[in-house]
Amino acid sequence: MYVVDLNHVRKDDILKVGGKGANLGEMIKAGINVPEGFCITSKAYSSYIEENNIHTKIEELLKKAYKNEDKLDIYAGKIQEIIIQGKISESMKHEIIEYYTRLGKNIRVAVRSSATTEDLLEASFAGQQETFLNVYKIEDVFDKIKRCWASLWTTRAIKYRQQMGFDKEKISIAIVVQIMIEGQISGVLFTVNPTTNSKNEIMINSAYGLGEGVVSGTVTPDTYICLKNKSKVLKKYKGSKEISIVYDNVKGIKSIENSKEKRDAFTLNENYIKKLVSTGIDIEKYYGFPQDIEWTIKNDNLYILQSRAITTLKHNVTKIAKNTINNFIEYCPVVPYPLDFQPLLIMGEEKANVFKKIGMKMESELDMKDDGEFVIKESKLKPTIKILKIPFIFKKFMNEKNNITETEKFNKNMLLRIQKLENKKLSNCTLQELGILLQDIMKIIHEIGYVRFRYSIFPQVILGKIIEHKLKKIDKSLTEYDLLSGLKYKTWLVNKELKELSQNAKDNRDIHEFIKNEMSDKDEKIIMNELKEKWPGYYEQVKKFLKKNGWKSSMSYIPFSTKSWNEDLRGFLFIIKVMMQSEKNKFDTYKYKNIEEKIIEKFGKHKSEKFLKQIGVYRYNHVKREESLYMIETCYGLSRGIVKEILIRIPNVLESEKDILYLTLEEIYSVCKMPKNNIEELKKKICIRKRARIKNMALWNNCEFIDEKLDCKILKGSSGSKGRISGKACIVNSVKEFNKLKKGDILVCKFTDPVWTPLFSIAKAVVTDCGGPLSHSAIVAREYGIPAVLGVGNATVLLKDGDEIVVDGDKGEVIF
Repeated sequence: MYVVDLNHVRKDDILKVGGKGANLGEMIKAGINVPEGFCITSKAYSSYIEENNIHTKIEELLKKAYKNEDKLDIYAGKIQEIIIQGKISESMKHEIIEYYTRLGKNIRVAVRSSATTEDLLEASFAGQQETFLNVYKIEDVFDKIKRCWASLWTTRAIKYRQQMGFDKEKISIAIVVQIMIEGQISGVLFTVNPTTNSKNEIMINSAYGLGEGVVSGTVTPDTYICLKNKSKVLKKYKGSKEISIVYDNVKGIKSIENSKEKRDAFTLNENYIKKLVSTGIDIEKYYGFPQDIEWTIKNDNLYILQSRAITTLKHNVTKIAKNTINNFIEYCPVVPYPLDFQPLLIMGEEKANVFKKIGMKMESELDMKDDGEFVIKESKLKPTIKILKIPFIFKKFMNEKNNITETEKFNKNMLLRIQKLENKKLSNCTLQELGILLQDIMKIIHEIGYVRFRYSIFPQVILGKIIEHKLKKIDKSLTEYDLLSGLKYKTWLVNKELKELSQNAKDNRDIHEFIKNEMSDKDEKIIMNELKEKWPGYYEQVKKFLKKNGWKSSMSYIPFSTKSWNEDLRGFLFIIKVMMQSEKNKFDTYKYKNIEEKIIEKFGKHKSEKFLKQIGVYRYNHVKREESLYMIETCYGLSRGIVKEILIRIPNVLESEKDILYLTLEEIYSVCKMPKNNIEELKKKICIRKRARIKNMALWNNCEFIDEKLDCKILKGSSGSKGRISGKACIVNSVKEFNKLKKGDILVCKFTDPVWTPLFSIAKAVVTDCGGPLSHSAIVAREYGIPAVLGVGNATVLLKDGDEIVVDGDKGEVIF
């Protein structure tokens, strides 16, 4: 017998139907609503291999592979090709057709691999074999069955079995064929919160359409943290849900864009949540250990598609580690992809290099496993023998003249090098040259990072503490950050030019209307062509601005999964649109002059000279600190251009453009050297890392919430800008929601960076989830003279649009 009905499968049948099949059969036995289907047994695979005389060929190719592991992917590919080209016997075909027709006429099915060692507690084979969705012809079912069998012999699967010591003679595979449920809402449920290990909490991820979008990581889902016994929602986070994965008659599945109304709404109502929590508890009780469950909802019916043990639960995130990631979120407010990860660490590595020179060993706060899951570690500083020389080292590090000379010399040289890179014609480069060029840019970012910390940030931090001590003698309310007003730093200059562009557009009725309305549905090239034809003068202004500042992105510290104004003209014009409704700059330009006058009044003109000189150096370091960030962003923008060009050269390697974000830099370098090497292994890594992204997003969301016990509805953070004011909250989650903010509203957001600057001339106060007194939000709020409370952790979830709140910048509190 080659086929068995799922209704007749039990846990003891694992060697016959594989882990997935056995789990589904057990859930049916437990009364869980599982889509109908059948299993093609491991005996069918063995018979197929024997009838097509494939076993001997596999043995021969494996012997060669084990002798020459560098060519393992080549031999693995040959094994798979041999299996796919084989013929299914008539008796086996007849049996499969019989069970397939029982499901319905030309019914749509999912064909999933179910390895006989998959989903066992002591192994981790899940994700190594193939799954095919929306298969709806019997000929296609046969084809997908053979491809599932072949997936038992991918490079990664062979290597993993070899490492784990599994006997290759006993390795087999079964296949699950189930009715495909075209879910309206789908997702994943964890019966233990995987980010905190809390057994009292259930975590649900959900999005529109098929669950493939959530499992693969292509959709940012809604996340719900629920109290297990009461089905009470403790926290919920709205995902962007830009797309839905739905049926496609040609490719099986496809993605479609969701409407704004669907994106802005939560996917699950109270009844769905209760049903999911209840079912999750039932499945966990039945198995006796925590479960990772895939589910879908159609016509109010909940279907369970798969359940397996959670084998990756870790120790709870410590309070210190939680604070560490909160600090990290200030610079990286959205979850980075694996490709973002290595460049993100560059700044930390160069900071560690500076600390090493003064005798302190600094360990990285964040790590990533090969499966793409992030690991948070406590930030540690350990003294070395070199610290004994710290008085002499400090003297060298605080040499103002040397620091300024080195910074100016480096910046001048670096701008020339970056300009040379910008002029490089990527289409003329070979694939290998593109890889080398990408490596070179990363080295440049390392150099910028070192100079940034060594000559700007480190001296500024030390100097700031010395200066603040003296400032307190003049006015106890003053801090070092009050000295940063009235500076013509890079963001201020960019904002000034943006304001001029927006004012020019505002003054011209036709341009104003064009930017306000007409451009929304047009292609970027068409927009630029229209500007050029109708308003050539304004077009030249835009072009000049973008050439100078176009690499500014919406997220400064995200290297590859963001876009700059050069890459997203619509986003740039959106900023102009927002600025057209804002007022003229109302910077408090006299704030620093007033402090200067107080210093002279307190210490006298002669004694205050040295102090004012120190302050001048402190302000200079801040300007250079920010200038270096813009240079890094330019390098990131050029790097994205290289990656885009690499994608053009390897069209058959990745299924979609976004898949490259799940590779690491080292893997991209490897692809550039040998584009045909380890392709199957990389595809499997992408698949696994997409699943890890769900956990990474949950980790980011969980760590954002610091103050979970609210007292008298007061959110506590740090003071970014002084003052106390009341008003209506306006929650702005992204650049796309800038137009929500009206004059006199209080801006409530996760974070801000220079792209958000225009909003500060509209808002009467600012509240952020992340950030500190030196973040962009604090600096710009002080410039505009509006109160700001930063790093409160959960304002964007606890507050709602229109809530009357009080922002107390003196105490660092938000009352609601």
